Amino acid sequence: MLVLVNEDQVCRRLMTVPGVGALVSLTCRAGVDDPGRFTKSKSVEAFFGLAPKRYQSGETDVTGGITRVGDASVRTALHDAANARRRRCCRARRPWSGWWPVFAPAPPAVSGAASPAT
Repeated sequence: MLVLVNEDQVCRRLMTVPGVGALVSLTCRAGVDDPGRFTKSKSVEAFFGLAPKRYQSGETDVTGGITRVGDASVRTALHDAANARRRRCCRARRPWSGWWPVFAPAPPAVSGAASPAT
């Protein structure tokens, strides 16, 4: 498997993403046989069923969960890679280091010095 990954430039590029290893990169490469047919990343997202469901009618606009159409093995591989990265990141001394602060909750605001009740 590692020989296949080392020979394929796309797989090597996918493995530069944190949490993505040889298995995930091969699964994604097999799911996208011809990357040239996708002009935008949103097209790949919709192809694998990772785009949110939309219901629009009149004044109603509801955004739901993912659509879950497309290759389930690729969705599973991407989910596992994200969870592996999240677990590895959160074990560190500084759990929100690196690229993860984008998704981290904001720390609570610190107000001025509180005066003791008298």
